[in-house]
Amino acid sequence: MTSTGRALEARARFPPESTSPIRARCFAEETLRGWSCPTMVDDARLLVSELVGNAVLHGGSGADLLIMLAEDHVRIEVHDTSMLPVQPREHVTVLDTAGRGLMILAALADSWGVEPDADARDGKTVWFELLREVGG
Repeated sequence: MTSTGRALEARARFPPESTSPIRARCFAEETLRGWSCPTMVDDARLLVSELVGNAVLHGGSGADLLIMLAEDHVRIEVHDTSMLPVQPREHVTVLDTAGRGLMILAALADSWGVEPDADARDGKTVWFELLREVGG
């Protein structure tokens, strides 16, 4: 963890392995609890797991996770090297076992987005922000 002016940062890299979403989820929880942000833990764990899982499963790459704590929010970024676009599925049925991750992201995050790398050849970053509650 580092402090950059007003914000704290924590970074981790996860390989393209099936255990990476679990490890990323645990890293996010430990980080946020260490920063005394317990009210954000559940949503952050779920969203980190979804995004790292997408990077590994759909993108076939590992994931770089960046968690930044600002005064009024936490911003979490997941970078992968896949050039596949990020698009929410339009039709998901109750029988589908996948395809809800971005819908969950849109429902839980206060804001989110996708940014291609500057040279557009090294992948993309999917990010989300969660507003801090008073006392958490």
